[in-house]
Amino acid sequence: MRFAAAVILLLVSASNASAYGSSQNVAEQPCPSFVGIDLSKLPEKDRKILTEAMDDFQAVTAGRKPIHASPDLQTSPPADGGTSFYIGRGYRLTIEKAFSELGSLTAVAYGPILTFNTDFAPGNENRISDVRLYSLEALDSLLKKGTSDVTDARPSR
Repeated sequence: MRFAAAVILLLVSASNASAYGSSQNVAEQPCPSFVGIDLSKLPEKDRKILTEAMDDFQAVTAGRKPIHASPDLQTSPPADGGTSFYIGRGYRLTIEKAFSELGSLTAVAYGPILTFNTDFAPGNENRISDVRLYSLEALDSLLKKGTSDVTDARPSR
């Protein structure tokens, strides 16, 4: 469990993920949130949780829907009208999508917020995110690209 906590800490400190535009399966792309981490050394259960969480994180960053997590039908949607919630194995994924005003700038805050369950990540840092500000046009382009990128981004396992 200490190793899993260390992985979470590294994930948090390295969560400068970039947008993924490749037509590869998400699982085949390197994940900048795992820096120098060899997941093959983890127990199968931990490896599966982290792999699925990062597949979903990368998919959302690329403008696609989560691959593994399912919609959380128990959570009421917020008033912003765009944020959505998903539940995965050992984690919760929030896709923030909300208008944001900064002075005279109106933009859309969009991106994944990944929160690991406390039984998996009991330390202080159990969350990573990559929420960015987009112009309406830039976000529309990302989301259109995400839906046309891959017909089915689910990795075969």
